[in-house]
Amino acid sequence: MAKSHNRNGLEIEGGCRLAEAGGMGAGVGDGYAAVVYWMESAGVAVPPCRDGVAQDGSLDRLGRPLQRGRGLGLFDDVWPVVHPSIAGHPYPAIIEMVPVNFKGSKSDPYGNRDLTSGVWDAETGTPKAGTPLAAFLAAVETATPIWVCLLTEIDGVLMMRRADASKVWADCIAQGRTYICESGANRGKALPVCHLRSFGSGKYAGRYRRVRIEWRHVPASMWLDEDWAEFDAASPLPIHY
Repeated sequence: MAKSHNRNGLEIEGGCRLAEAGGMGAGVGDGYAAVVYWMESAGVAVPPCRDGVAQDGSLDRLGRPLQRGRGLGLFDDVWPVVHPSIAGHPYPAIIEMVPVNFKGSKSDPYGNRDLTSGVWDAETGTPKAGTPLAAFLAAVETATPIWVCLLTEIDGVLMMRRADASKVWADCIAQGRTYICESGANRGKALPVCHLRSFGSGKYAGRYRRVRIEWRHVPASMWLDEDWAEFDAASPLPIHY
C-alpha cells in the first residue's frame, strides 16, 4: 500500500495500480488531455491542476511525486480500458482512457460522500462557471458519465465498488429518493440521497456547495459492481461515445 503517513493512501494505491496498467493522473499531461476529451460531450472544461510535488518530497511506491496529477476537483486518475481490435485492424487493441474519481475510506467504505465542490451564485442559483461543481452539473444534464470508484480495505486487500455519479444523481433526484437518518440532529428524518450541501464560514457563509451522495443508500441497480470486489485495473468501465 501507499505510505502510511498519507491520509489518502487507498486512493494513491489505486492510482499506482492504474499506472501499472497504463493509466495516469488526471490533472496534467496526457491524463488531462483524456479528461478534456471525455468532457467534450458536457460542453465544459475542467481546469487542470498544478504540476507540482509534495512539499516534503514524498513519492508514491512507483517513485512518482506524491499527489502529482491529482487535485483536479472532479477526477483523480485515468483508467485504461482495453478493447481487442477486430480482425484485420492494424493495431492489436484500442485503449480508451476513462477519467475516474477515487473515494477511499478504511473506517467506513461508504463514508467518503462529498464528490466535488465549487462557488455558488446565490442570486442566479447556479454554480460559478469553470468550477468542478459546474462541470459535474453539466455532466449530469448531458448524461456524461462521472465514474466514481469507492475504495476500502478488507483483510489487507484493496476493494472497489464503482458507479456513474451522473446517473446516480439524475435518477435519485428524479425519483425523489430519500433515506431515514439514524443519528445526529436529523435522526429519524427523511433526507435526500443526493443533494448540494452548503458550506462556508464568516463572510463566506453559504458561498459554496458540495456535491454529496449518500453511497450507502444508492440502489443496487445503480452500481456497476454488484458488491465489493478486489481492485482490478483490468476490469473495464463502460464508454459512452
